[in-house]
Amino acid sequence: MKKKRSILRIIDIAIVTVVLLLTIYLLITFHLIGGSGGTFSATGRATVTQWHPLPPIDAEISTTLPYAKYMSLQDSIKFARKRQNGSFGSFFNAVFIGAQTNERFDPHTYKHISDSKKSVIYDRYIMLDWWELELNKYPNPLHYYVKDRQAYLRKTKCNINDEKDRSENYNKMNSCTEYDGKIPYFYNEDQKAMLIPVSNNVYRIMRPVVIIAMILFFLYYTFYIIGGFIKFLTEIAQGTPFSDTNVKRLRSIAVHLFLIPVSLIVLNFLMRLIFHKYFTPEIHLSSDVWSLSWKPLILSGIFTALYAAFRRGKQLQDENDFTV
Repeated sequence: MKKKRSILRIIDIAIVTVVLLLTIYLLITFHLIGGSGGTFSATGRATVTQWHPLPPIDAEISTTLPYAKYMSLQDSIKFARKRQNGSFGSFFNAVFIGAQTNERFDPHTYKHISDSKKSVIYDRYIMLDWWELELNKYPNPLHYYVKDRQAYLRKTKCNINDEKDRSENYNKMNSCTEYDGKIPYFYNEDQKAMLIPVSNNVYRIMRPVVIIAMILFFLYYTFYIIGGFIKFLTEIAQGTPFSDTNVKRLRSIAVHLFLIPVSLIVLNFLMRLIFHKYFTPEIHLSSDVWSLSWKPLILSGIFTALYAAFRRGKQLQDENDFTV
């Protein structure tokens, strides 16, 4: 009886603690206690934030324009920005690596529409598919843009200092300044892929390499996994499910399914090692890699269980044949 009362008392204490923590969290969230950004804290000191923004990256649109014209101009500016940033290039990839080509006109040679073919300049890139520029991860979001063939990240740097006001009180002054930092890579925001600029010669070498890698991966996947599973079902249909060959096929399928996500992750980090001088702290391995990896891992687990079951079945069959 005493033990039951003790458990109930512990439950009551836990519930009260959770309610108190949630209440404090809500009060802080709605700035009813504590606070910053121009409000007074418990010590009577205020935190004042001063912003020093840079001019907008793209031209601002007047809000006095008619709605249809405003939306049309906004779409035009977005399209031009995406084109300049390199999101509309032609590309191809092989699971973890690819190549991209962007077209642009040379303003010095482009004089007439008939000269457009002569004035096209091709910018070539190696595409690293799973390396993502996380623009919204930080307290002050980053902005990626390209200007004059140079990629930039617009960041915000804040410094907190103590300043004395007219009443001889010290307040915290949070001064935030925007600045543009050059980065050595480009970024395809639509594909969430990092772009490494390369010469035409490197691009010509990379193109067949990527195509061959795509073909080899397709053959590997088709022969060892799909082909092996079809042969496994064929032996079952022929009445010999517990053959040595079938057991080995199940083991082979399980191993190769396991190797797909492992190889993908290893190859991605190998790309980071090769192109390490291009990476900045803002580039991270995309979570899409992990979401892609768990599916073959689950299938590998299923085929591993099948392998164990069929191997045991083969052992029982051999024992039965030996007894007979």
